[in-house]
Amino acid sequence: MNPFTKIFAGLILISLSILSLSCAEKEARLKDNFSFESLSFTTQCGWCIPTRQITITKKKRVKFSLEDSCEDFEINKERALTSEEIDAINTALDVETLLDIDFDQCGICIDACDDGIKIEESSGEGHSIRYTSSKNVKLEEIQELITILEEIRDGF
Repeated sequence: MNPFTKIFAGLILISLSILSLSCAEKEARLKDNFSFESLSFTTQCGWCIPTRQITITKKKRVKFSLEDSCEDFEINKERALTSEEIDAINTALDVETLLDIDFDQCGICIDACDDGIKIEESSGEGHSIRYTSSKNVKLEEIQELITILEEIRDGF
């Protein structure tokens, strides 16, 4: 093998190594970023029971609100998500699966409670689901996400 071929083969090997490393770094950066603008989780009940909501933003912040229209009070809090919460959301959230769920129960219509999940994308498009019980078979694919959102909300 002549020296030029060895140099050329070495350059190709180095180039492929650099390309491989940069792809891995890009994938790691993408995993740290959310693919949505905001993700909201709301619990709403009838008969003057306060509405609880968390909204998770693309900036990795979680906003909590508790609002009671009968007593005319509102509590708002905000904090950064922990790295564990970010990892858990990224692992549990499959946006396409969430978008495919077409579900709108109305427990509040019969004085029960509803939970709801709403996702908004950067384009302004959004999708929401509302349910009375998270044990519904239609929600099995997002059960892990529901549990994570409940834990974040209940931590306030």
